[in-house]
Amino acid sequence: SAVHPDGAVYPFTRGYGRFQARVADWQTCRLRLHPTCFVCRPGYALRLSISAANFPAYPVNPGTGDLTPVSAVIDAHITTVDICCNHRDTYLALPVNHSKM
Repeated sequence: SAVHPDGAVYPFTRGYGRFQARVADWQTCRLRLHPTCFVCRPGYALRLSISAANFPAYPVNPGTGDLTPVSAVIDAHITTVDICCNHRDTYLALPVNHSKM
C-alpha cells in the first residue's frame, strides 16, 4: 500500500499464497504480487500488510489444513502469523526503474 503524507493509505497491488509449516518451524516464503506500476514520491511511504485471511476476497482459512468447504466452523483453529524481522534473510525485493518520468 502507499501511505500518503496525510496518513491516507491506498493499496496498489496484492498477492495470495498458501503456506504450510509445522509450529516453531521457520521457512522462507516467496509471494508474487500482481503486476502494477507505482511511483513512490518523496514524502510517501510503502506499507506491507500480511494477514492470514481476507474474507470475502478469499475463502476463510480454517487453520486445519483442510480446504474451507470440508472444514466445519467449530473445527477452525486460531492462526498465528510470525514474521522474522531484523534478520539478514528477511527482505522485500522491489524492482526499481531509474528512468525519468
